[in-house]
Amino acid sequence: MLELRSTIDELIKMAAAHDRVPRRINLYCDTIKIPSGTSIDIPNKDGVMLSIYCRSLLWEASSTGAAFSMAMVQKSQLGIYSNNLPSDFKVGFKAGAQTVTQTLEISPDNFGVSIRHNGTGLEVTQRGAPDVEMQHADYLHLINEDGSLSDLEFYNE
Repeated sequence: MLELRSTIDELIKMAAAHDRVPRRINLYCDTIKIPSGTSIDIPNKDGVMLSIYCRSLLWEASSTGAAFSMAMVQKSQLGIYSNNLPSDFKVGFKAGAQTVTQTLEISPDNFGVSIRHNGTGLEVTQRGAPDVEMQHADYLHLINEDGSLSDLEFYNE
C-alpha cells in the first residue's frame, strides 16, 4: 500500500538530488491511502502530470469534503485509473489563489478520469484503458480454441 503524500515527497527528494523537478509521475499500486488533509504541490512551473493507477483507494475527506488537494498550473493534469472510485470522491484544485473542489467519477464504460488545467479552467475527461494496460488486462483471450497460445506480441515479453 502506498501513502500518497509520503510517496510524492520521496519522489520530489529523489528528483532534487539529481537537480530535477518531477514533470510526469505515474504511481502503480494495489491500494493507495490518502489521509485527510493531504495536499500535493509539486514545484514545476511547466505543469505536472500525475497519474494514479490503483485497484482501490482508502481516503478520508477533509473539512472541505475533498480527499486531497493539488496545486495546478497551466498544463497540469491529474489522472486516476481505478475500478473502485467512490461516488463522493472529491479533489480540491488550487489554481493561483482560487481553490475549486471537483467531484470525480469514472463512468462504467471507462477505465479512469483525468482533470487538466487548460489555462482558463479545468477540463474533466473520461478515459478508456491505455494501450499498454490493455495489453496486460486479460490473458485468457490469448488462448486459442485448440489450447495453443496466440501469436500476438506483448510489451512484457
